[in-house]
Amino acid sequence: MSEQDDLTWLAGRIGRASYEAPAPALEEPLNGLVEQSGAGVVCEPTAVAHMKNSHSHVIALIGWPTGRHHSLIKAAEARLAVDDGAGEVWVAADIRHNGTYDLNAVLADVIAVSQVIESPTRFGITLPGWLDAASLQEVAEGAQKAGVDVVGVEKREGHLALPDVTCEIAVHGGVSSLDEAADALLAGASRVYPVA
Repeated sequence: MSEQDDLTWLAGRIGRASYEAPAPALEEPLNGLVEQSGAGVVCEPTAVAHMKNSHSHVIALIGWPTGRHHSLIKAAEARLAVDDGAGEVWVAADIRHNGTYDLNAVLADVIAVSQVIESPTRFGITLPGWLDAASLQEVAEGAQKAGVDVVGVEKREGHLALPDVTCEIAVHGGVSSLDEAADALLAGASRVYPVA
């Protein structure tokens, strides 16, 4: 494959994360692909209507960034995002910075939010990339059994682990180079959303 063929292939798999987070400077040609946002844009639910003006595919992050919102608040945010035109809704899992979580509470959030999402809107969960591999796998498997279409993993500085699940995997956050984006795709992600 030529370099142009590679970039064309990547263009449909790279989008943009448009939320408040530490954003590393993006290297070229990744910056150009992010500007195209062929895979759409990830944003907070209050920004969905605005983002729909310039992007055909918008993904709303519900309960972002901590996941500590009450399940009813997450469900209300999801309903707002769907009404405003989100093509996907990802609920942020409540995972504490020390890595503790209550799997039943995470699944309760997934179930509560899934009740307000109707086809064709896709539903997912997003997990912090710093979570240890065993916990990441456990929560992703539980969410998949509860019916999510997508498992999103937020990449922060350092190593990125991805769960082994059959549903779609997306990476968002601290990706700053084309090599990092390609590594995530080769590791099993189907889409990558650098912060820009």
